[in-house]
Amino acid sequence: MGTFFWIATGLGFIAGLAHAVNILATQWRLPGADAKAMAMYRAAWAVVLWTLFGSYLVALWIVGLVLKPLIGRNRATA
Repeated sequence: MGTFFWIATGLGFIAGLAHAVNILATQWRLPGADAKAMAMYRAAWAVVLWTLFGSYLVALWIVGLVLKPLIGRNRATA
């Protein structure tokens, strides 16, 4: 289980980096004195939050993928 959370945290970090690059690309060219500092701040928080919550998101996605066929099979189609 520990290995799963480390792998999921790594995936969260990769997703956070991708999100941070997107934030920087979008907000870096905004006008204003503090625009670049705010873009860096938001990008850093994106990486931190994706890294922290990445393992939980991956765990929930896996649980959802496992339960979807089980729940979907028991429903009556109208």
